[in-house]
Amino acid sequence: MRAKGEFKLVLGLGLAGLALLNLAGCSALQEFRDSLNPKAAVERQAKAEQSSGRLVAEYKLVVIAPKKLRDLLETHLDLARFRSAPEDQRLSPQELRRLSSAAPQQARALLETEGFFNAQIEVENSAPDANSEDYQRPTITVRVEPGPQAKVTALTLNFSGELLQPVATDAAASAPEERLLTQKTRQRERMLSDWGLQVGEPFTQGEWSGAKSAMLGRARAQGYPLARWASSAARVDTESNSVELNLELASGPLFRLGELRISGLKHLPASVVERLAGFEPGEPYTERAMLDFQERLLRTTLFDSASVDIRPETAVLEIAELEATAEAADANQAPMVPAPAPAASSASAASDASSAAAEPAPAQSPAPATSPTTDPAPAAAISPATASPVYVLLKEAPRQQVTLSLGFDTSTGPRVGADYVHRQPFGWNLRSRTQLKLGKQESSADVELSSYPLSDMQRNVAALFAERLSQDGTVNSNLRARLGRNRETPQQDRTYFLEVLRARDETPQLVTNAGAVSANIQWTRRRVDSTLRPTKGYTGQLLVGAGYADSTTADNGGFGRGQLRVYGYYPLPAGFYGAARTELGQIFASDSVGLPEKLRFRTGGDESVRGYGFEGLGPVDAYGNPTGGRVQWSGSLEIAHGLMESVPDLLGALFVDAGQAAASWSELKPVTSVGLGLHYRSPLGTLRLDYAYATEPKKWRLHFSVGIAL
Repeated sequence: MRAKGEFKLVLGLGLAGLALLNLAGCSALQEFRDSLNPKAAVERQAKAEQSSGRLVAEYKLVVIAPKKLRDLLETHLDLARFRSAPEDQRLSPQELRRLSSAAPQQARALLETEGFFNAQIEVENSAPDANSEDYQRPTITVRVEPGPQAKVTALTLNFSGELLQPVATDAAASAPEERLLTQKTRQRERMLSDWGLQVGEPFTQGEWSGAKSAMLGRARAQGYPLARWASSAARVDTESNSVELNLELASGPLFRLGELRISGLKHLPASVVERLAGFEPGEPYTERAMLDFQERLLRTTLFDSASVDIRPETAVLEIAELEATAEAADANQAPMVPAPAPAASSASAASDASSAAAEPAPAQSPAPATSPTTDPAPAAAISPATASPVYVLLKEAPRQQVTLSLGFDTSTGPRVGADYVHRQPFGWNLRSRTQLKLGKQESSADVELSSYPLSDMQRNVAALFAERLSQDGTVNSNLRARLGRNRETPQQDRTYFLEVLRARDETPQLVTNAGAVSANIQWTRRRVDSTLRPTKGYTGQLLVGAGYADSTTADNGGFGRGQLRVYGYYPLPAGFYGAARTELGQIFASDSVGLPEKLRFRTGGDESVRGYGFEGLGPVDAYGNPTGGRVQWSGSLEIAHGLMESVPDLLGALFVDAGQAAASWSELKPVTSVGLGLHYRSPLGTLRLDYAYATEPKKWRLHFSVGIAL
């Protein structure tokens, strides 16, 4: 029996070996056949892959749901990501069925982020049989019945920290003053009323996260940079589709502003930075104060970059060090009085006590009496008010800067220019700017000296300007000196200046010398979304002046002058942008008073009436020489639209301009122009290439300019 069993085992092993050899031989034979006929090998491999279902090239996904939810699912479902997968990421029918099976759970999770907690979801897979010729393009249908959206039914928002329990600003005070308590109460009430997800509003995850981020950012910006959410919970009742919100905002300590710690200065004195701070030590920290300080520094043009902020974490560490130092100082200054021997709790304690009793205590002098008002502040009184320095990181602009330019004007021809800026000439704390322009018909020199900004962003300014204009046999020479003060802020500028003007006008028939002395004030107001690329808002500028004029060919006398400019920007439906502009001016003086030509009005050119030359519109004398007018008006309407989605800042524009200058309003007869333009909103401003048709001379003119809001 044993021999028979061994025989069966040997026979089985032999058959298995023969089978393996047969398989290996078949494989080797097939490889040999494939090497002889590669095309047949490729076809055989394709059939093998088709039979295994590995060639699902694409499929159609149909989501039946309200539009907002449909967009959500078509963007984030896994089924959406593989609709048109590349060849190396194609799905098999089995993988497609797996994604279809997982789609309801995934869709339900996505819908819950929009507040739909009882959605009904069905998925249908219309994939044909794997052996069918159309099995590569099945249709997956996701049907969604979202049900009612959950709403917020209760809101509990609590506060903790110094926002709830403020600390007195005076360390000697036993309690915070009433004014501070009232201020913090109102601050909490405003924060609660501004909470972004109120009772009755639909609940979504985006609104929930956004409301928390907004309130946390507001608390940090208003003096509590270490604010955090101690707890936040949204409790959902799926049966009633209601959500209860419970939150607690831990504000942490109120930080106050301390000393300035300035780094990055090389040539400029620290006083230039200190006078622009805009706050006093001890004032509560606000993010707005830091941003305003930073913007004032950048507007001086003395710095290429500026960063202003406090470092709350560093301040906390410094507070801890100060507290430890104060505690150590208190311990060293405490009077040496013998302490009563404690009850022995161990053998070593009893031994220490007996040893101390055996030695006579040294005589102690009585501690000096101190009044409560002169006691050093305890460690607990140390607060961020004394440990929150303001860090100012600066990079100075180059002390000297030269810019060369080369241009061409259709009216005056080619010109060259140079602009030289020195931010500390002769070591003085001044800024100088010199501009030179040289052209065939127009040449000028402009020199300006301005002080570094004062604490209220005011500058003292002195300027000297000289120019020579030559056109059609007329030569105008002007010399102007100004002395004044201006104040620049992001939303408003104000300038006061005294002006002395001397002019010499030479025509083939007459030479006139004239001059004027005047006092002027100019206001500029900005309410736009961007000064460089405005699309919404308005700007306005008003100039008012009065003075005395003299002339060699007319009477001397007093005069007044007013000029107003208003620009408006408004976004229109369908992606259009609208812009409008108007400008008017008038000189108030007797007709017999002679005024320098530089004071009188002309219009025309890039910034007024396109299609005409620069200041080419205005009254002329009997010989055709331009004289300038005593009244002036111009206006413009423009509409623009993006040309390409890939370059949204490239716009095409249509415009209508009108304007004129005259001796009086009754003689003012505006001329018009129409045209089209190509505008590009660059970081330097809007680059404008306009082609305008002037209706009066019936000619086209090309204009190029850079537009920046006033």
